[in-house]
Amino acid sequence: MLSAEIAFDRYSQNRHTGSFILIDKTTNNTVGAGMILSRPLSRHKSNDKKRCYTQAELDLNAYIRRYYPEWGTKDIGRTKFRLNNSS
Repeated sequence: MLSAEIAFDRYSQNRHTGSFILIDKTTNNTVGAGMILSRPLSRHKSNDKKRCYTQAELDLNAYIRRYYPEWGTKDIGRTKFRLNNSS
């Protein structure tokens, strides 16, 4: 969790400010990494559409909730809106 807002860019614009790593504050181990592909939705606008999650996102969410409960991650697996990866 960030304690303050940060500046960022899309990865396609600047690979240095468009990428990030996640570090466990207890062990100081790197636990993840990512790239920013698009700008976030505004916090002030209401979003009537429900978020669809891929199976990979659901699996990662379940893993984080199981092994890092101190992070307080919400359970996204209980939503009925999921993406089906099979064609």
